[in-house]
Amino acid sequence: MEILSNFNQKALERCQKYLLGWTDEHISFILERLIGILKGVEKADVKSVDLYLRKVEGITMAINRIKWEKLELDYVKELLKELTGERACAMGMAVKVGDSYTPTDLDFPRHVMDFKIFYQVLVQVCKIAIAKHDLAAVQAIIDEHKNALKINEKKITADRRRLTLLTQMHSFVKVDDSM
Repeated sequence: MEILSNFNQKALERCQKYLLGWTDEHISFILERLIGILKGVEKADVKSVDLYLRKVEGITMAINRIKWEKLELDYVKELLKELTGERACAMGMAVKVGDSYTPTDLDFPRHVMDFKIFYQVLVQVCKIAIAKHDLAAVQAIIDEHKNALKINEKKITADRRRLTLLTQMHSFVKVDDSM
C-alpha cells in the first residue's frame, strides 16, 4: 500500500507514547479493528495492539499477509460505513447531511495526527476486502458461464454428429430408392 510509504518507526513511537498517557475512543476503535483484521479476528485486545505498535516491519508484514478471503464481507462493509460516517463525523472530518455524511475540509484531529495512517490503512483494507469479495463473486459467475458454455458446446457437437449421421442416412436411403 502506498500509504505505508510515510509510515516510520518515529511516528510509531509517538503513537505508543500517546497511548501510554491518553485514551481516545476513536483511536482505540481504529487500532483494535485494524490489528484485529491483521490477526484474523474482529477486534484485537489491548496487548495485541501494543505488540503490533512496536515495530513498523511487524505491521507492514502483517498487512501483506492479510487473508482477504477470510474477512466477512458484511463486517468490512459495516466497518467502512462506520469509519467514513459516524467516526469521521465524531472526529470532525465529516458532517451528517440527511442520511449521508459529507467530508469537511478538516483533517484528522491534530492531537492524534500520528494515528491518521492507521485510519487510512483501515479504510483501504476495507475497500480492498470489498473489492476482492466482489471480484470473487464475478469470477464465480464467469466460471459458471464457462461451464454452461462447455456443456452447450458438447450438446452442439453431439447434435452436429447426429445431424451428419441423419444426413448420411438420408442420402443413403435416397440412393437406395433410385435403384
